[in-house]
Amino acid sequence: MTSMKRVLSLIVLITSTIGIFSPISLASSEPGLVAYYPFSGNANDQSGNGNDLAVFGAILVQDRFGNFNMAYRFDGSNDYMSASFDTSSDNTFSWTFWLRDLSTTDSIRRWLSTNNTNAANDTVIIRENFAGRGGALELLVGRNDAHGVLEKGQWDYYAVVSDSVSMKVYVNGVLEAINPTLTVDPEPGLFVGGFFDNSPTRPEYFEGFIDDIRLFDDGLTQAEIEQNFLNESLPPIFDADADGIEDEFDLCPNSILGETVTIGGIDSSVENQLQASGCTIEDELYLQCSGDFLDEDGFEDCVEQVAGQLFELGVITEDEEESLEDAVEEFVDTLEDEDDSDEDEDDDSDEDDDD
Repeated sequence: MTSMKRVLSLIVLITSTIGIFSPISLASSEPGLVAYYPFSGNANDQSGNGNDLAVFGAILVQDRFGNFNMAYRFDGSNDYMSASFDTSSDNTFSWTFWLRDLSTTDSIRRWLSTNNTNAANDTVIIRENFAGRGGALELLVGRNDAHGVLEKGQWDYYAVVSDSVSMKVYVNGVLEAINPTLTVDPEPGLFVGGFFDNSPTRPEYFEGFIDDIRLFDDGLTQAEIEQNFLNESLPPIFDADADGIEDEFDLCPNSILGETVTIGGIDSSVENQLQASGCTIEDELYLQCSGDFLDEDGFEDCVEQVAGQLFELGVITEDEEESLEDAVEEFVDTLEDEDDSDEDEDDDSDEDDDD
């Protein structure tokens, strides 16, 4: 590799360190997760299982934290989403989601269901039913149901759980509805936001917002639901480089997190400590000396100066300061050797041309 290529490689490294935050992976590794829809700009499944939702009419809006294009609004007229896959392999499963009901009139409005027709014996529906016995919140499986109180207008966290013995609905971590003898192996499919095609005169379209849908192939416990509710009630923490410091407070959101400080491929053996600022020692060297990369002597002087400052601040020892100086000296020597080699090759080429 020529010296210029080495320098350009280092400039790319600096750009990635200083530059725009890295995108955050939304793929989830939660046990039993079948599908996860964070609605971060689309309705794709982020569980890694490929169960993307097709969107019909629903539009992206602000979520419960005020983040744009991070939730979907359904107009109550003809908006819905759908996908065809097995939401569970047996009668233990859980659905969790956030919902804000904006409807102002009494009706029947589906939120999540396994199909878009009349309820078969293995159809699972969670919806608003103004005529529900015991409350407008209704969990319907075939012709069996469970009811609870429905509050409208605010964001609430819902969990539908089948534990092979009973079916329950939790709202904000609190048990709201239960059928102690109801259980089912759900039919394939998922519909979000309504749609009842067998009765065009009485469609069950939802009006409001839905966000952060998770489908699990096991029955969550109440403790897990309570913890998930608490976790999801807080604004998300963004930490692009996973160094434990939020990007909002991280001066180096794309930190170089190698175990030891490396300068141009030369390992100094100095521990690459993470500072309270969110920058590692290697970050500090590249950030402060980035303007000197095209000047080999200037870059060496800058690194030695920064190493001296880190020693004075007590961040590194005197031996480690010397190790950093040795590493940058070796790196610069390598560049100079490559420059000499390139010049020799050019001279040889000129001689060949003269012949």
